Amino acid sequence: MIKPLIKSILYFAIILILVFSAYRLIFDAKETPPGQTEIKIGLIAPLTGSNQSGGHSMKNGVELAVNKINQSGGISGAKLSLVVYDDRGIPENTVKAAKELIFIDNVEAIIGPFSSDCCLAVKGLVNSCGIPLITPVAMADEINDENDYI
Repeated sequence: MIKPLIKSILYFAIILILVFSAYRLIFDAKETPPGQTEIKIGLIAPLTGSNQSGGHSMKNGVELAVNKINQSGGISGAKLSLVVYDDRGIPENTVKAAKELIFIDNVEAIIGPFSSDCCLAVKGLVNSCGIPLITPVAMADEINDENDYI
């Protein structure tokens, strides 16, 4: 049981490393603005509640990728910082967490949420705000309908 879990975390970390390493190409960023020393990304995961095992796997994979990217010099010299919210797998909590990540924490991108219901709850918000959302687990077909940022 543990071996498949570790394998999943490593695969997720590799995908995350590739996504954030390609950040400049995807968003056509030239250089990190002078004086910007960190790029904030958010994570929304069920760290408590019925899906907490999957949520902790997501968090571990993201932390592994962030550490790897930072150890290799960051992105254009800017280090990644991770802001984590526990949504307990409840859509209303996911919306609250996404609003705080976008409007208070000023993140550049969000990873999560874990379930399709939670992802659908923030679909409109991330698209209207232009915040990229990487959802490694949620798979409902409606998630990808007309979404430029998911």
